[in-house]
Amino acid sequence: MKPSKWAVTRILAALSAITSAQAPAKRPDVWIGPPGVENGKALRAIFEHPDEWKQTRSIVSGILYTTNNLKPFSDDDLRLWFGRLREWKLGLMLEVGAIKEWGITGEATFSRQLPAWEHIGNLGGTIHAIAMDEPLLARASGCRSRTSTR
Repeated sequence: MKPSKWAVTRILAALSAITSAQAPAKRPDVWIGPPGVENGKALRAIFEHPDEWKQTRSIVSGILYTTNNLKPFSDDDLRLWFGRLREWKLGLMLEVGAIKEWGITGEATFSRQLPAWEHIGNLGGTIHAIAMDEPLLARASGCRSRTSTR
């Protein structure tokens, strides 16, 4: 039996109401990753010249930076910058090693990096996300004998 025109209209109206009541699509997370060259000159500029990227801050989720590239900065600088990230409601994503020549298992790599992550927390920083740096490249290039999925 073919549905009546009235029934089809009611179904379409109901579907329209349901779809318009749904939450708007979430915009993608966008992270800005300043280069770590020249002792982190670009990261320092982000915090020393905040007005120069005010509009960009309004559309990004946070800053992506490599843990090892934080070493040139003083604890005072980092403490101040982590506070600014909170003020700006931006997250911190760290690029971290996964399986490396200096940590040929996930567990070994994690153990070597953990003190740096704890130090960030002790300075008031919050790690919102991590990005694994080339997780399979080191394995393919010679760390095969003891790789682990842990």
